[in-house]
Amino acid sequence: MSAIQPILEASHLNVVYPLPGGEVPAVKDFSIEIGEREFVGLVGESGSGKSTAALALMGLVRSPGKIVSGEVRFRGESVLTKSDDELRSIRGNEIGLIVQNSRAALNPLLRVGDQIANVYRAHHRVGKKDALQRAVESLGAVGIPDPKRRANAYPHQLSGGMAQRILIAMATVNEPKLLIADEPTTGLDVTVQAQFLDALQSKVRDTRSAVVFVTHDLGIVAHYCDRVAVMYRGQVIEEATVEDLFARPKHAYTQRLIASSEDRRTAFNRIARTAANE
Repeated sequence: MSAIQPILEASHLNVVYPLPGGEVPAVKDFSIEIGEREFVGLVGESGSGKSTAALALMGLVRSPGKIVSGEVRFRGESVLTKSDDELRSIRGNEIGLIVQNSRAALNPLLRVGDQIANVYRAHHRVGKKDALQRAVESLGAVGIPDPKRRANAYPHQLSGGMAQRILIAMATVNEPKLLIADEPTTGLDVTVQAQFLDALQSKVRDTRSAVVFVTHDLGIVAHYCDRVAVMYRGQVIEEATVEDLFARPKHAYTQRLIASSEDRRTAFNRIARTAANE
């Protein structure tokens, strides 16, 4: 567990999905702590429960799933006991979500600046002009060149990497203390991934927030994360600093994951270093 005062603490979370034959556990006895400025990886193969666990940290689980037990505390306050209105005030404001498939996440009929401004106005009593100015500032903060012009663009006018940066700007416009990033680099080439992750990491450190980064890619974990929790069949089977995990993996499943990803991890780190120096 983190030695830093945690922004978020989850204890013994259990999530199930009802089926005709009974309830099937998707997340079992999940516990984690996230500290300020930490970039924490949540890894595992498809179906391991990592995305479900990450959404449960926000009090969200895709229907018909449900959280049946456990506790989540965000900045010392219980999340799961809050009302829907209270949760809506936290989501998008104090906890941000970045999803995969940026084009599907953005409204194709609205300029991206307006979409970011709408997120800001949902949590602040400001006019359209001030909200749009805040959106432009947010675009600049994630490294988008000529942010005023880009704010007038529609999603189809953006590259994949640029669209992902828009999602970072949208998720961070309210300067949340916690970001949950659910496989946000899926479908991007490695160079664009590195640029996106550099922007995300910089934003987190500048705002003293934290990230839960859901991924199956250990190359990303090795280069960007401080700690990592490995999930298998709905459970965290191993948690360690990144250095310890790669140097001394304890669980046989973790050992297999690392062995199968060595070439990818080496390639990603090489390209990430190149992109950072450009």
